[in-house]
Amino acid sequence: MASTYSTSLKLELIGSGDQSGTWGTTTNTNLGTLLEQAIVGQTTITMANADYTLTDYNGASDEARNAVIIISGSQNASYSVICPAQQKLYMITNSLSASATAYFKPVGGSALSIANGATVFAYCTGSAMVALSSPTSVANIAGGIASQIPYQTAANTTAFIPNGTSTQVLQSNGTSAPSWVSQSALTAGTATNATNLATSNFTITESGGKLLIKYGATTLISIDSSGNMTTIANVTAYGTP
Repeated sequence: MASTYSTSLKLELIGSGDQSGTWGTTTNTNLGTLLEQAIVGQTTITMANADYTLTDYNGASDEARNAVIIISGSQNASYSVICPAQQKLYMITNSLSASATAYFKPVGGSALSIANGATVFAYCTGSAMVALSSPTSVANIAGGIASQIPYQTAANTTAFIPNGTSTQVLQSNGTSAPSWVSQSALTAGTATNATNLATSNFTITESGGKLLIKYGATTLISIDSSGNMTTIANVTAYGTP
């Protein structure tokens, strides 16, 4: 009875009575190579402005079986990394150059887009990729913070983040660096959602042992290693959160 192979990981299943004297080699390959690839294996593939199909072999080391797929190289269009149309969990990192978006999909299925620099867990259902977590990157974290900031608009001026003194707000037109001004200098506006801000201008960096939340070149909030949070320019310390 000839060997068969498992559906998703393509491990060799030895037929009853087969491989006398050699079955240990097959078993060691299954356990020591193929299962390790599926659990902790990592592979880096290089895009070159074309679709890239992951290698997929029965009972032998390949690219598709790996747990972690790092997508490198370059692309100027929506080319995809293509995995087998089988159920499997992947961790995927977009390391493409030129801020390119990565696309990952099963054969004949729909693609998942992955922002440049992001890492996601994604599950292949056999016909599509389902992201199991939000992308992790500084840009996404900063954008998430920006989307939670309340503000008002009036005469092309955006005002947001009361500084805790009830006398000043942070004012910006949405593109230039914000500054602190008196609330009395503002006219009433319509409350709106912060997604209208240029969220790409928000960054989170580390300098001198402090976490800095910045808008453009202007530091908005500084948090030291003890958790003390301060804001910059005309604003007193908030204290320890």
